[in-house]
Amino acid sequence: MARNQRRELGDLGWWLDSGEQAPEESADVIVAEAARRAVVPEDALRAQGAIQM
Repeated sequence: MARNQRRELGDLGWWLDSGEQAPEESADVIVAEAARRAVVPEDALRAQGAIQM
């Protein structure tokens, strides 16, 4: 599934492997990294049809 998502979505999104983490640990990583990692470039949104030019 992850391979298909990466192929179809490319750089759109942030992949966080939290399988080895407790929910609290995952939440801590998300809060700490979200401002830097969760930014979606405008051209990627256009390519996915999410915004119009």
